[in-house]
Amino acid sequence: MIIWLLIGVLALIFFLGGARWLAETDPKAVKRMLALAAAILLAGVAIALIFTGRFMLAVPLALGGYTAYRRYKQARSWWDIASSWGKDGGKAAGESSIETPYLSMSLDHASAGLDGLVRTGRFKGKRLSAMPQSDLLSLLDDLYDEDGEGARLLEAFLDRRHESWRDGRDQKSPPATAGPMTVKEASQILGVKDNAPPEEIRAAHHKLMLKLHPDQGGSTYLAAKINEAKDVLLTNTKK
Repeated sequence: MIIWLLIGVLALIFFLGGARWLAETDPKAVKRMLALAAAILLAGVAIALIFTGRFMLAVPLALGGYTAYRRYKQARSWWDIASSWGKDGGKAAGESSIETPYLSMSLDHASAGLDGLVRTGRFKGKRLSAMPQSDLLSLLDDLYDEDGEGARLLEAFLDRRHESWRDGRDQKSPPATAGPMTVKEASQILGVKDNAPPEEIRAAHHKLMLKLHPDQGGSTYLAAKINEAKDVLLTNTKK
C-alpha cells in the first residue's frame, strides 16, 4: 500500500513539473524534445521487433524513428548548430556574437534566432532557451543591477520568446552601457572579419537588418547595435 502511495506521489510531482515546463518553455524547445522522444521510442520498438523476428513491422517503425530524428535535428536550437566551429577564428559561419559581463549571446543569420549562455551569477552555465520564463525574469532583475547591456539583450530575447513577459511587471530602465563599441565587438556582431571590405560589411548589415529591423518584428536595441557595428567597421576601413 505504501509503495503505491509513493508511486502516486512521484507521478503527481512528475505531472506538475511537466505541466510547468510545458507552460514556461519555448514551444520550439517542446517540439524538439517531443521529436527526440518519438525518435527514441520508435527506434526502441523497432529494435525489439527485430530481435523477435518481426522484420516487416520493424521497418516502418524504424523509418518513422529516422524521420522524427531528422525533424529533431532540423528543429534544434540554432545555438547547437552554431556550436560546430568553423575555420574563421573558431566562429561558425553565419553567426554573430555579443558578450557582456553576464551573458554570451549569439545570433544565427539564417533563422534570426537569438540565444545565449549565462556566464556568471546564480544561473551560471544555463542556456536562455532552456530556462523557464520565471528564471529568465529573475535573471533580468539581476542584470538591471549589474549588466545594462546584458539586460537589454535579455529583454530582446524575451520579446521574441515570451511576448507578454512585461504584463504586470514594474518597468525598469537598465543602467547605461560603458564605452564605445570596439572594432572587435563590431566584427562579432556582424559576423565578419575585423578587416572585412566595405561591400562585405554592408552585405552582412543588410542581411541582419532584413531579419531584425523593428518593422519586421525585430528589436530596436539589436537593430541599433547592428547599425553601430556597421558604422564602426566602415570607419575602420578608412584608417
